[in-house]
Amino acid sequence: MQSKKWAIWSAFVGIIGGAFIMVAPLGLLAAGIGANGQMFDNIFILLLCTCVVVFGVALKSKLYYKGDDRVSTFVANTFFVAGVIGCTPIFIAFLLRIPFLGEGILWLVDSIFSGGEPFTIIFQAIWIVGILSIVSGIGYAVCLKNFKE
Repeated sequence: MQSKKWAIWSAFVGIIGGAFIMVAPLGLLAAGIGANGQMFDNIFILLLCTCVVVFGVALKSKLYYKGDDRVSTFVANTFFVAGVIGCTPIFIAFLLRIPFLGEGILWLVDSIFSGGEPFTIIFQAIWIVGILSIVSGIGYAVCLKNFKE
C-alpha cells in the first residue's frame, strides 16, 4: 500500500513550483530591461532548478503511484509532461555542447521555430509548464482525499 507522502510532495511542488515558474519570466524580463545581469542570472538559475525539481518529483510520483487507483493517471501524466517540457531546453543546451551534434541541433531548432523571437517562444513554453504544473498539483491535492490514514 502506497503512502500519501509523494502525493503531498507532488501537490506542494506542483502548486508552489508552478506559481514560481509562471512568475519567473516576468522577473527575467524586468531584469533584462533594467540590465541587471546578477538578478537575471539568479532568477534564471532558480527557474532551471525549479524545472528540474518538478521533473524529478513528477517522475518519482508517476512511478510510485503506477497502478494505484487513488491517484489519477491523468494527473500523474500531466505533471510528468510539465516536467519534460520544462527540462527540454536544458537537454537541448547539453546536446549543443557535443561537437558533431551542435550544428545539426541548431539547424533543426532554427527550422522549427523560424520567424519567431526565441525569448517569446521560451516564454510561452514556460507559461505552459507553469499552468500544467499548477493544474496537476491541484489534481494531486484533490487525490489526497482518497488516502486513508
